[in-house]
Amino acid sequence: HATHRPVLQRGLSRLDPTQARATAREVASGISFDTLDDWCLAMPASTVAALLRAETGHLPALARWTRDFVACLSPLSNADQLNGASAAALELLDRFEILMAASPRPGSLLAAVLEQATAQAGVQRRTLLCNLVGLLSQTCDATAALLGNAIVALRREPGLHAALVRGDTAAHDIVAEVARHDAPVQNTRRFVAEGEGTEELAGVRLAPGDAVLVLLACALRDPALHDKPDRFELARAQRHQLGFGHGPHACPGMGLAQCIAAAGLEQLCSAPLSAEASLPAQWRYRPSVNARQPLFGC
Repeated sequence: HATHRPVLQRGLSRLDPTQARATAREVASGISFDTLDDWCLAMPASTVAALLRAETGHLPALARWTRDFVACLSPLSNADQLNGASAAALELLDRFEILMAASPRPGSLLAAVLEQATAQAGVQRRTLLCNLVGLLSQTCDATAALLGNAIVALRREPGLHAALVRGDTAAHDIVAEVARHDAPVQNTRRFVAEGEGTEELAGVRLAPGDAVLVLLACALRDPALHDKPDRFELARAQRHQLGFGHGPHACPGMGLAQCIAAAGLEQLCSAPLSAEASLPAQWRYRPSVNARQPLFGC
């Protein structure tokens, strides 16, 4: 963690936001799936794969394998899903092995990550490979949920869809407030690594090995953190994004995730969802222990 995370952080920091946004819009307009749910799941993963300079013809397979792979991350998965995740993991590792072996294009995300890996002592090729696959799995789950919740906001918040279509409101501002108001990652966990059993949190004594459930979505609606927290407000003077972690646990891909979701929202509202009546009228949420991801195929 201490060796490979900084490699990804520095690589992501060198990604040109303008290039990332353009790539996301291009991918969003180019992929075709049967349902809006499939599109929301495939678009973020396909964008990251494209930024890593995967070939366009390979994007659908990479997105499908990523979708199958994320099943292993949930304790709700059944045996068939876990077997499918294992097969998908092997496919993803093989494909990224090929990508890493080839000469990456200058300026690509892959080139930036490999450059940082060369400069960082102790980097293990196999671990770095797994981290690159992890970039796709994060987008398939959390970023897809962020994009889906932004679509929900267009239906739920009066006048928001019309303002976006007219250009009066920026998609990035919508996504930023959605991440706070309707967080795609609802909770996370922290574990007590060591101690004497005398430490307390909220009046509860903690012992080594105990788990603490951190309710991120509740914290984002805490009036001590945000004024009028239950209101959806685009022009907040100060907006905290706890759903992306904080300090040493902060997600290095926060900026990229919001960029991808905003580009996806722009593309949807420039074509298939350009009319407010075309927005999904109802939705449910995918069973999950920590994610809030709407499913529109009710």
